[in-house]
Amino acid sequence: MQNLNRVFPGGGEGFLTHQLAGVLVANFLSKVEYHVDLHAGGAYATVDYVYLSNNEDLSRAFGSRVLFKPPAGYGYEGSAASYTVARGVPTVTVELGGGAVDQSGYVERGVAGLLNVMRKIGILPGEPTVERSQIVLTNLVTVRPRAGGFLLPEATTLHTELSKDAVLARTLSPYSFEELEVLRAPFERSITVLVRPTPCRINPGDFGYMIGDLTTAE
Repeated sequence: MQNLNRVFPGGGEGFLTHQLAGVLVANFLSKVEYHVDLHAGGAYATVDYVYLSNNEDLSRAFGSRVLFKPPAGYGYEGSAASYTVARGVPTVTVELGGGAVDQSGYVERGVAGLLNVMRKIGILPGEPTVERSQIVLTNLVTVRPRAGGFLLPEATTLHTELSKDAVLARTLSPYSFEELEVLRAPFERSITVLVRPTPCRINPGDFGYMIGDLTTAE
């Protein structure tokens, strides 16, 4: 039950997860000249944004409408991307797709984004085809539930602007159907970048929603 993307550079003779990270570092990440790190929202959540890590032009070239420029000190220590960034390797971290919804559109966008990055690097001829208008968020928070149960989402679409305290979802008891908690948008101008698009189970501390602050966006 270890999270592979929190244990890099790994290694040693302990948990299999750490050993796997060590093998990936030795045989792949320590040798790459560019790194595109592909992620999704998992079984229940759907996500759509790209990090601006250490190469803004390359991150923009992927073509996503919403990007996130993390403040100094922000990040997930132990991620594969943190390892390549520390090495000075141009790195793009993509969060795209996931959840119990049709993935075909996200797959197409992912392939197109990778081709764009390769054009930007010069592996392929031509110029990247990207969104004319890109939003760069500088403040992004994760709305985590304090109660576990059955989640009934109300905000189900990505890149939707919401006002402060707009209802994102309600958590119900699976036993009594009592309302246990209401998740709400935190900013005066909130934008959804990770949502729960369908009713699902949720545990305390899960990634419920990820919300960007449009008032401080670039």
